[in-house]
Amino acid sequence: MTSDRHETIKSAVTDSVHRYVVDVQADDWTRLKDAIDRAINQTWSIDCGWIGSRIIRAARLVGPTPWEQVPWPLVSGHVYAALLFAGGVAAEVPKGGEETKTNNLMRGHGLVGWQAADRYKFTVKAIKADSAYLSEPSH
Repeated sequence: MTSDRHETIKSAVTDSVHRYVVDVQADDWTRLKDAIDRAINQTWSIDCGWIGSRIIRAARLVGPTPWEQVPWPLVSGHVYAALLFAGGVAAEVPKGGEETKTNNLMRGHGLVGWQAADRYKFTVKAIKADSAYLSEPSH
């Protein structure tokens, strides 16, 4: 196999793996929301910690899932920002008019704004308490 062909194949595999990790990370945000809803206290569980850790590890590899691709209650309820911050991953979050516009669009489709923040306030506290585990490079 020629060197150019080998590099082309290597690049295609790298791109495929990158896309796969991006897609799995986006799906894991939905899994995290479901795990929070299933938790006995509807706040945090071992399963939530495991999924959160997967999200952070993926974000370190390929960057964080854009907030627009995350279930809005997790963004509006500050879970998105808290989890990535706990893992030492910088991420853009909606602010001001952008957040208000999205809250208005999402009304009727789940919790938004102060309702989401109130619903997930103990989840955010649990993430902060679990940050030592979440910030570890691997598990």
